[in-house]
Amino acid sequence: MSVSLSDDTAALVASTSQTVAQPSSSTATPSRTKGQCIACCKVINYCGAECQRADWRNGHKKVCKSYGIHADQQDIDHTRMLAFLAKRHPGASQRQLKDEEEALFDAWYAAHKASIQRAVIAAFMNAVPRARVPIPGNELPDISSWLYTIAVRPRLPADPHAPLDPSKLFTVYLTEFNTLDDADVQGFENMAQQTYGMQHKERWERWAAQNQPSRALRSVVPYAVTYRWLLHFDGAPLFEPSEEAKPVLMRRWKIPLDERKYMDMWIPTFKAMVLRGHVLGPPDVGPDADMEVKVGRMVRDLEKDTWKWVPLSAEEAHRMGYLEEPGVLG
Repeated sequence: MSVSLSDDTAALVASTSQTVAQPSSSTATPSRTKGQCIACCKVINYCGAECQRADWRNGHKKVCKSYGIHADQQDIDHTRMLAFLAKRHPGASQRQLKDEEEALFDAWYAAHKASIQRAVIAAFMNAVPRARVPIPGNELPDISSWLYTIAVRPRLPADPHAPLDPSKLFTVYLTEFNTLDDADVQGFENMAQQTYGMQHKERWERWAAQNQPSRALRSVVPYAVTYRWLLHFDGAPLFEPSEEAKPVLMRRWKIPLDERKYMDMWIPTFKAMVLRGHVLGPPDVGPDADMEVKVGRMVRDLEKDTWKWVPLSAEEAHRMGYLEEPGVLG
C-alpha cells in the first residue's frame, strides 16, 4: 500500500525535480536505489537472507563499508531525522516518516547533482593527473571498476516547522575512491547492471549518440551517494573542453605546479558549498557544459511555494573563494 508524502515535502521534491537539470535521454533511468538485502548492507551479494544474517552474526556488520563502520552514528542520525519529522508532522506513521526521509534525501541529491558530478570528476583528475590534459593520444585508464563514494548525514534546522531548503538538508562526512574488486563493494557492479541494464560508460555513450553534444565524451566516473541504507548510484561524464574553456585551461597551466591548488581544493570546496547551501547551475545546463556553469543558491518562491536556483553575484562568488569558471575542470 503506497503512502503519500506530506504536501510540503511533495512540493519540495517536485520543485527540485523541475528546477534541477536531469539527464535528458530515453536511456536515462532513476539513479536512486535501495539495498535489497536485510540489515542495511547494500553491496554484498548473498544467496539469501539466512546467509546474510549468518555473515553479520560472524562480524561483517562491524566492518561493512556500506553500513558497519559508521553504523552507530547512522542509527543516531536516522533516529534524529524521524524525531524531527514527527514534530513536523504530528500523527504520521513510522512508514510515512521514513517515506519523508527518503524524499528529502532525493530532493537534496537533485539540488546538488551537478556539483557532485563535477566534484567526482575533479577527484578522478587528482587520482589520474593526465586526465587534466585533453590532448590527442592522451588515453585515460578504464575506470569502469572504480567507485567514488560520498556519504552524507542529515543537517536539521532548529525549528521543525521552518521551510526546508533542499540544498541544506544534508552534509558530507566521507568521500573516498574504491574499486569494485574490493570485497566490501563487489555488489555495486551487479547493482548497476540491475538498475540500469548497462554500465555507466555505455549509458553515457548512448546519451552522446542520441543528443550529439558538441564535444567528445572522454570518460565516465561511477559514483555512489549514500545516506544510511539509501543510495544514489550514477556516473559523472567527462567531456572534452569547449573552445571557450581552452584559454581558461591554458591560463591555469601557466601557474607553477606547486601553486596549482584549485584541483586539490575541489572536494573541500564541494563540502563547503554543501554547508553553505550553494549549488552549481543553472538547472537547465547540459551535462557537457563548462563555461555556462555558475555557483548559485536555492531561493524560495513564496508565491508558488517552490524553490528555484539563483546565481551568486561575481563579487560574492569571489569572496567565497570559488573559481571564476567552476564548470571548467583541468
